[in-house]
Amino acid sequence: MNANGHTLLEHAVAAAVFAVVGTTAAGGWKAAHGSSADLAHRARALTELRLAVEFLRNDTAAAAGVEVIPPDAMRIVREPAAAALAGINNADPGILYSWDLGTLVRRDLALGSRDLVATGLTRFDTSVRGGDGMIVLAAGIGNGERTVTLRWQPIGPGGQP
Repeated sequence: MNANGHTLLEHAVAAAVFAVVGTTAAGGWKAAHGSSADLAHRARALTELRLAVEFLRNDTAAAAGVEVIPPDAMRIVREPAAAALAGINNADPGILYSWDLGTLVRRDLALGSRDLVATGLTRFDTSVRGGDGMIVLAAGIGNGERTVTLRWQPIGPGGQP
C-alpha cells in the first residue's frame, strides 16, 4: 500500500480472491439447491406411485375380473356384492383405468365419476400371461425410479374370471 491508497497489484489480488470465494459459494449453493429439488421430485414421484397402487389395490380387491384393453388401458368389473354396495343394481360396466403420457385416470363407468389418480408415472403396463395378469407401475427416473408389480385374475371367455 502506498500513501495514495492500494496499488493496482493489491486490487488485482483482492479481486481474484473474491472471485474464487464467490465461485465456490455459488457452486455450493447450486449443489445444495439441486439436491433438495431432486429430493422433492423423488418424494413427489413416490407419492404418485403410492396413490396409484392404493387406487388399484382397492378396485382389484373387489373385482370379479380385469380386462386388458391395449395399448394403455384396463377395465375392472366389480363383484356383484361390491357393485351393490356402490349402488349399482344392474350389470356393472366397470371401472376404466387409462394412461396417457404419465397421467393415470380412473373412470367409474357406472357412477359417471372421473378421478385423476397420478400425474407423474413413467410406466403403466398391463399384461396377461397364462392365467395371471400383471399391472406394472413405475415413477421416478434413474436411481430414483421405483417399480411396483400387482397381480390379478383376468376376465376369461364370457366375462367370467
